[in-house]
Amino acid sequence: MRNVFDQLFKDLASELLSPWGTAQPALAVVSDAQEADLVFEPSRRTATVRERELGLFGRMTNTVCLLEAFHATPDRDEVLDCIRKQLTLHRQRTTGGKPRGEVISLWVISSGRPEGVLRGLALDRMPGWGPGFYRAKLEHLPVRLVVVSELPVSTQSLLLRLMGTKKVLKAAVGELKHLPPGMFMRRVATDVLARLRLQLERKTGPLEAEEEELLMITDAEFQVWKQSIVEESVLQALRRVIREMYEEHSGAMPRSLASRLDLVTDEAELGRLNRLAASRPANEFEQALPKKR
Repeated sequence: MRNVFDQLFKDLASELLSPWGTAQPALAVVSDAQEADLVFEPSRRTATVRERELGLFGRMTNTVCLLEAFHATPDRDEVLDCIRKQLTLHRQRTTGGKPRGEVISLWVISSGRPEGVLRGLALDRMPGWGPGFYRAKLEHLPVRLVVVSELPVSTQSLLLRLMGTKKVLKAAVGELKHLPPGMFMRRVATDVLARLRLQLERKTGPLEAEEEELLMITDAEFQVWKQSIVEESVLQALRRVIREMYEEHSGAMPRSLASRLDLVTDEAELGRLNRLAASRPANEFEQALPKKR
């Protein structure tokens, strides 16, 4: 069951990481005739902010890395294929005989615990990372494994737990609504889940059992997403009326005022600003606007 959840991972990971560097989903691996789920190259000086915004997922991506996610627990051959992609990407990264530098890190994200892989690749717990994080003790081959089902429940692990199955995924989706409404990870995750849900609702033919389950799990967040779209449409319409009212009485609204007006997200406050724009001098309207952050 790789299709729908593979797309969830690619969309979620690439949109979460795109502000912090170069995220390349479905990157072709030439000699393999395969695709890497996601290759990420962080921009400089963003590590602290990225980790604060994305938790453990942000910490994982502090260096150039290849991310491969498995909704079903991978077996030995599937993980070996990931390592083959890792080595092929290392070879592709430089041309002209220049030194290639270190091999990029491989992160395999597994919903369950792959006992054979842990044993066969001699993966040990990663010091300082807590439950669920494993690594191969190979100096020149940085292979890391995340077992999503073993991660402790916290905001730090939330994004990774959205890549889990059944109870783990359901709990993580439920936790989204308890995050602050403007929080980056909540906004992106809710938007990606909502778009995936819309794709499933438009799908022709019967849904797979896990697709049906995803529809049920995401129903509450989908309703929140739809309500937020409606509310934002109302706010945009009110701001447009205010700008028109201001221009009718005071001329074209300066860009600086328009950007401050966009900061207002309370419908009642926009109503008050509308009355000010219609009946009071421009300087009173300006004083009533919030200061730029």
